[in-house]
Amino acid sequence: MYRHSRLIAALTDAHMSGLIFNERYRNAVLNMGQQLLNDYDERVLNGEPAGVLEEANRKITDMVREASEKALSLVLKNASEHMKIRYHRGDN
Repeated sequence: MYRHSRLIAALTDAHMSGLIFNERYRNAVLNMGQQLLNDYDERVLNGEPAGVLEEANRKITDMVREASEKALSLVLKNASEHMKIRYHRGDN
């Protein structure tokens, strides 16, 4: 997950249009994560066993993984479309 977020940040830094992907990714992860936290907090407050928090953790990590892979694929596609290939004599 950490490497996904660092790759997304590095690739969007080179292309300003990639910032849209980065903002959408962050907002989607924050919103979905907050919704999952609220749902599971309510379940625990209503008397479900604390073991349900392991399920919440698993769902949150799966959601973040899925969102980051989707964002990374979009950013990689965008970066590869705007890539400039330059060859110099000094390149060996």
